[in-house]
Amino acid sequence: MVEDKKRYYMRLKVLTPVHIGSGETLSKLEYSYNRFNRLLSVLDGTKFFCELQKRRRLEAYAVFVEKVSLNNANASVYNWLREQFGPKPADEIIRQSAKYEIRLDVAGNKGFNDLRCHIKSIDRPYVPGSSIKGMIRTALLFKYLYENINEFADQKKEIDRAVKSGQFIAKTIGRAVKDIEDNVFGNENDPKSKLTGMSGISVSDSTLLDSGALTVIQKVDYLINKPDAATNPIPVFYECLKEGSVLDFMLDVDPGKTAESKATRGILTARDIIEVLTFQHRKLFYVRDKSPWSNFISLLPDKRKLDGFTRVFLGGNTGYIAHTVIAALYREDIEQRRLVTAGLLHEKFGRTPMGKHLNDRPYSPRTIHTVLKGDEHFFAGMCELSEVAKCP
Repeated sequence: MVEDKKRYYMRLKVLTPVHIGSGETLSKLEYSYNRFNRLLSVLDGTKFFCELQKRRRLEAYAVFVEKVSLNNANASVYNWLREQFGPKPADEIIRQSAKYEIRLDVAGNKGFNDLRCHIKSIDRPYVPGSSIKGMIRTALLFKYLYENINEFADQKKEIDRAVKSGQFIAKTIGRAVKDIEDNVFGNENDPKSKLTGMSGISVSDSTLLDSGALTVIQKVDYLINKPDAATNPIPVFYECLKEGSVLDFMLDVDPGKTAESKATRGILTARDIIEVLTFQHRKLFYVRDKSPWSNFISLLPDKRKLDGFTRVFLGGNTGYIAHTVIAALYREDIEQRRLVTAGLLHEKFGRTPMGKHLNDRPYSPRTIHTVLKGDEHFFAGMCELSEVAKCP
């Protein structure tokens, strides 16, 4: 007898900053940053121009914009307003013109460059259900591959041949991944059917948060092959959900549909999904000398074992950490895993000196993107997932 569809209330708690891009990037002319009170204000252009027009400063602002276009690295809308009007009038103009404001935890004394925005609805940040479902799908794929590695010996051989030849590595991996995904997520009874196991897992968008849940981070390169080396801040800035933010969402599980595919068969409840996500995290971090990241537990925000906790990676800047196919296919062959990753990165970026990866040792990639809290590095995009309640 097929069980009925079930609905659960779920919760995500942000442990390290989470960025899910909206596709929008703000230039330094589209926001104001007051370094004295660490307040970043995203401007409504129409309101801002009206405020300048009332004060007869539009022409002066046009001159300022021209200077910015000439790559004036120190250009700041807020500093320009202070020079034109003084501190209090500048604060009032910003207050009247702001769409939303972000109070930063750490001062950005040098200001910011372009700012990549987090996804929002009516200027309120949230996490799309599609991002959460993608995270679940990734974990399901990882677990199936990890436990059934021998099913995919042919795809592994194809990848190994491409790496040895140094040609078409990305294309070969892409083709292998598609074959694997079609195999584990396709409908076993009817391969042409659009009804697959993932059709039995539905995730709502999260609750909307206010702008107080946002912060701004700068991406930092952490050299995992030289952890004591100087860090390399990248001039890219992101709006992120800050540590401690809590988001609720609904999860529907339909066992009649999850039974259609290999990777989702056996997913009957929210607890089953949580166990899959926990499995992925344990295998990525806690299998000594075999896990891709077992030597980098120090970069986790909570170094404890996972007993009673479900840690997940969500959003941007987490791809190499939560990567699935290579980590699972080569779980018993660490050196070949390094060669495959290094070969792929070298093929993609090797046209520049910094992009050469063939000599990455003992790990590849040799750098990962982290966030800084004080002097400590942490993986970005970490959350804690829990089930709040089952709906009646």
